[in-house]
Amino acid sequence: MRVLALMLVGCGGGTIKTETGDGPGPGPDPTNPTDPQDPPSLMITSPSDGATLTAGERVTLEARAMTGDGSPADGAVISWFTADGWSAVGSPIQVTDLPVGTYNLAASTTVGGAAADASVRITVEEALPTGPIDYSGALAMETVLEAGALGTFEYPCVNDYLTFELDRSAFVGSGACTIDAGFFTQQFVFAVEGTVTGATVSGTMTSAEAGGDPLPFSGSYDSASGHIAASYDETYANSDGSLRLYGTFAADPLP
Repeated sequence: MRVLALMLVGCGGGTIKTETGDGPGPGPDPTNPTDPQDPPSLMITSPSDGATLTAGERVTLEARAMTGDGSPADGAVISWFTADGWSAVGSPIQVTDLPVGTYNLAASTTVGGAAADASVRITVEEALPTGPIDYSGALAMETVLEAGALGTFEYPCVNDYLTFELDRSAFVGSGACTIDAGFFTQQFVFAVEGTVTGATVSGTMTSAEAGGDPLPFSGSYDSASGHIAASYDETYANSDGSLRLYGTFAADPLP
């Protein structure tokens, strides 16, 4: 290492020595540390991210807090909360009152005065009925007949009915309605099959009069009232043209 020394002589005979070169700079500033301690972390181990749960079921909430060096932060208090105000404290704990919906379940703690948090995305679905329930309702159907050179004819399908039995997540039944075009009358009879998944329903209605092809439907399920509502829209082609069936249905549990 090359060092250049300059000797200056003052009036009082003292000397000041300054050095310049490629030696080390000043030491660390204690008011602005260059190597801060790593922050703590928090990891949710239950429930898993993307989990689907059922309202009312017993769910274990567990999270692991760690110090900045990765050691377990023993004694850390874990707080749980959702955006709509639900909260709980502890880990592991079991809860049965998570709100229905899809949302972030968040956890937070403090380790050595520093905060750490984590969250998982979960879905809590409405609980389904535990036994068979009879339903009654109505179809609101429109029929559109494309008859080639003869033109297009649209008629409501009236004098309708719909009945089925919901057993936990599946329902099976039948429905019917009648087209009255004045110069002809035809009844459509449907076999109805569907499933309930959370707050949604889906399934098919099948009629021999529509060629035996399924008429898909989808809609909603209200767990509080049991109300089921759905819509459908399907076109069936044949050699004479096509037949379109579209509309809605609604049904409620029988008292």
